[in-house]
Amino acid sequence: MNSGYKLKTMLKQIPFPNRHYIKAYKEAFKKSKIHENIKCLIVHGSSLFKPFSNDFSDIDLELVLKKHSNDDYKIIKEIIQNSSVPTECQLRYTNELTDPKGLIQYTKYKIFMYFAYSNGITLIGNNIYKDLCKKIDDKTAKFSLLLTAQIYFKDIRKSFFANSHPYIVNKNIMRTLFDLCLFLDLIDYKKLGTKEVFELETISCVNLIIDRFKNVLSDSDIKTLLLFQKKFQKLEYCIEVIPIVEFLIYTVSVREKNSIDSQTLVPLLTNLI
Repeated sequence: MNSGYKLKTMLKQIPFPNRHYIKAYKEAFKKSKIHENIKCLIVHGSSLFKPFSNDFSDIDLELVLKKHSNDDYKIIKEIIQNSSVPTECQLRYTNELTDPKGLIQYTKYKIFMYFAYSNGITLIGNNIYKDLCKKIDDKTAKFSLLLTAQIYFKDIRKSFFANSHPYIVNKNIMRTLFDLCLFLDLIDYKKLGTKEVFELETISCVNLIIDRFKNVLSDSDIKTLLLFQKKFQKLEYCIEVIPIVEFLIYTVSVREKNSIDSQTLVPLLTNLI
């Protein structure tokens, strides 16, 4: 099966009207002045699996360019602004991803997301993340997951005190719980970006957390987590769940020592709160 036919087949599986917008992005980037400089353009995330349903639906693009050019930002922004659908486009340059002394490799921040990008649909070029994922060992992925979970927890507090929409606060809560599921191998992080994991990414991960920590959670804690499930769907605040998430973060970062060097990680996490 040639790559063009395979791409057409994959695009047909995307819900309508998402498919229309994604195809439009593919054509816009192909016709742009940066086309020859594109290493790969990848679409990933919820738009591959469910139709746009509310004001918070969007398209997630991962764009990797071979080298820097002064007009890159201007060209990319014009393409994004010409779309009628909200879009998050993350720009990376090849050297940022491959330099062993670069900031990404040094911090390992969200490096586990490479698996989500590798499992996305490549609209243009060859997916660089498929090779990069082969170089990520389990310890590195687990370090990145727990660090990111802690940052998401910090964002829970920040977004709540900023009076952000319940969707934003709840999304940070769910992301924290989901990252803990990935860290604890309750969900396979290597399958990030697949439909299988997407369907676990929201409501189901709460059930996984309850089952994993049922020996240390009180009946009241479990009821609150189940209440959060309902309020998440209704776009309502559930501030009662925040202390429970804080407890889970502490429990995992301090007591779970199988996958990472806790003496290195815990002080770093504490400073981020």
